[in-house]
Amino acid sequence: MRAMVPADTAERIWALEATQPGYFPVICRGVAEDPTAIRIDRVIWQRAGAGAGAGAGDVAVEVLLVNEAFDAQQPRVSGGLFHEPEMTQVLGLALDTAGRTDALLAERIAADVLDQTAAGRVRDAGAMARTTRRHKLFEVDDLSRCE
Repeated sequence: MRAMVPADTAERIWALEATQPGYFPVICRGVAEDPTAIRIDRVIWQRAGAGAGAGAGDVAVEVLLVNEAFDAQQPRVSGGLFHEPEMTQVLGLALDTAGRTDALLAERIAADVLDQTAAGRVRDAGAMARTTRRHKLFEVDDLSRCE
């Protein structure tokens, strides 16, 4: 599905993508009145510019929806975001960053700059960012060039 939506609608789509644990029923009015089980695979998006019909703050989105019947026939690739060697590189960078963050927090605690409670809030913020900021990975400059 491709659409130009107001920013608040894009926020709701990203929230649904981040919190939806699996399939949900969708009715395609005018096509079939019986619900079919669908999941959101990913949302690719672009900040709207001066394009036709775009208002200030609008977002162009492409929501890849996958039917449960399709998943039953095709093996589902976990993640689907990267392939090799990108996956190994990204995992390595993520682990490096996590290690540096832990070391930095430990140094700040040892220097009496942070207490354990503040360090816990920093760790929690990182965990929350996995869902609240995931959509930033899928921003593109020109959605029309995405296949």
